[in-house]
Amino acid sequence: MPDDPVREKILKAALDLMQTYGVKKFTQPQVAKAAGVRQSHLTYYFPKKIDLIKGLLQGHLPHHADAGGTPPAPPAPEAIRKGLAVLTSNPGRMRFFLSLILEAQLEPELKVLVDEHMARFDARVAAYYGRPPGDPDVTMFLSALRGLGMRRLVGEQAADGNADDGVDIALLEARFGLVPAAAPAAAS
Repeated sequence: MPDDPVREKILKAALDLMQTYGVKKFTQPQVAKAAGVRQSHLTYYFPKKIDLIKGLLQGHLPHHADAGGTPPAPPAPEAIRKGLAVLTSNPGRMRFFLSLILEAQLEPELKVLVDEHMARFDARVAAYYGRPPGDPDVTMFLSALRGLGMRRLVGEQAADGNADDGVDIALLEARFGLVPAAAPAAAS
């Protein structure tokens, strides 16, 4: 079902609502209305709100282990860099992230999903720097980026709506002693 246009339309509408309003308007009826689909279509794909949120989280980190538990291939370095930049430069994504964290404090099932999502993201970033999951330097680096993203969310924005606070990821990497690991040699 990943390439189903109705499912993708629902997920896009859900992401737009979450990025714009946080959890405030993130109800299944609001998502169905925003997607232009009947409630029955939405519940066919996402029977519960938690299923819809899970779909959104998977869209943020699309590389999951398969059903047999085989780990996914590492993402391209550009994808890691882009993900790191989003932490500080996209107010909508930060609003989405913060809304999920706040909602997760009230819903144990969502807390598990958010914790797993963050652990996978953090582990991928650690691998990008050739570090093990849970590496304290990577943890502090990501905490700094998330903090800058939060500051950006409550502060001023550039004319295009994106943050423009001059965050230099390379400078932060150096501050925490992080150097991207050498990319594996391409297979011939």
